[in-house]
Amino acid sequence: MPDHLADLIDAFLARLREQNRSPLTIKRYGDELRRLLAFRRGLAAGTATLEHVDVIAYLRRVPMQAPATRNARLTALRRFFGFASKHGIGDPTAGLDFARLPRRVPSYLSRSDYARLREAIALYASDHYRARDLAILVTFWNTG
Repeated sequence: MPDHLADLIDAFLARLREQNRSPLTIKRYGDELRRLLAFRRGLAAGTATLEHVDVIAYLRRVPMQAPATRNARLTALRRFFGFASKHGIGDPTAGLDFARLPRRVPSYLSRSDYARLREAIALYASDHYRARDLAILVTFWNTG
């Protein structure tokens, strides 16, 4: 990887700011890319490029991370290398798959939960909001 990688990271983050991305997204991407830069510096001396296997090793360096965390880290890297490819740097994230996320089973309100919610709205909602809150609850109940 060229020595100007840190400058390219700064340019990428500036581009995200220009695109009015979330400040939290910019911070997280920046943190991730700085960790990647530190990891790259720890590789064998004289390494000029970051290879596919290096990115895999980087993503695996944190044991037992949640699949969603790995995916968020990979997203930051992919976005950056998509930007960097326009500046002559290859994309070592090409072909890396996202981790499979566990399938979530939707939960539903039981009849007793629904009845308790109706009671709570009837007892505690102000006159101004009671009809609206009951309408929302009934809509949710009837649409699943």
